[in-house]
Amino acid sequence: LEALDEGCTDVKLYRPLGAPAGTLGFKIYRCGEPVALSDSLPMLERMGVRVLTEHPARALPAGSGPKWIHDFELLALATEQVEIEQVKPLFEDAFGRIFRGEVENDDFNRLVAAAQLPAAEVVVLRAYAKYLRQIGFALTPSFIEATLNAQPSIARLLVELFRRRFEPREDSAADREVDCAEVIGKIQQALEAVENLNEDRVLRQVLALIQATTRTNFWRTSEKGERRSFLSFKFDPSKVPGLPEPKPMFEIFVYSARFEGVHLR
Repeated sequence: LEALDEGCTDVKLYRPLGAPAGTLGFKIYRCGEPVALSDSLPMLERMGVRVLTEHPARALPAGSGPKWIHDFELLALATEQVEIEQVKPLFEDAFGRIFRGEVENDDFNRLVAAAQLPAAEVVVLRAYAKYLRQIGFALTPSFIEATLNAQPSIARLLVELFRRRFEPREDSAADREVDCAEVIGKIQQALEAVENLNEDRVLRQVLALIQATTRTNFWRTSEKGERRSFLSFKFDPSKVPGLPEPKPMFEIFVYSARFEGVHLR
């Protein structure tokens, strides 16, 4: 708390001593104005937890303005069987990004805990869902969110396929193709257990989009090692199911928390 500068925030997820299964604690440390409950509560609940109580406390250190500790009691809705040590760094990082406006505050953030995916990788699935809206996909964005949340293991495999296809590494194209085929096989096997036909349609469409992607800027970083604030995919439209005619030779979709759009060639 003492290390925080004016306007800065830090967070901590923990399991309270003696707490029943599924109960978590979450603290927001804030220098300056307190965090309004109407701001923090929707962020937390869209990350897959239910907020039971909140206890704010104000500190007045000598030589500085007020500082705040907001202590929340949470009920985990998707992490009862997950070790806190696994979820903790992902949850804390994701909340910080959402709080700063770097990541949208929507139900995709449930995948941080449910699928144990970093917020930066959840953005990949969110961006593909946004592209589906651009091409006039029949099912609604909210249904796409709900589908991926209902199938967190498949969501995780889809991100794994994206990583295997595009993560920079020193291997041959043949080796990379074998790696991708292995993950695709796991996804297709998992799809056999999906009973809802519309959910199956969504998941297969996202799979097809990843396979239709030819390039991405996901691993481009600044000199400080920071990822860019926007994500771009280059598509081969001939491989995108349902794309309206006439199909361009290439299509580049750009997404960030602030804008999205398509560039055609």
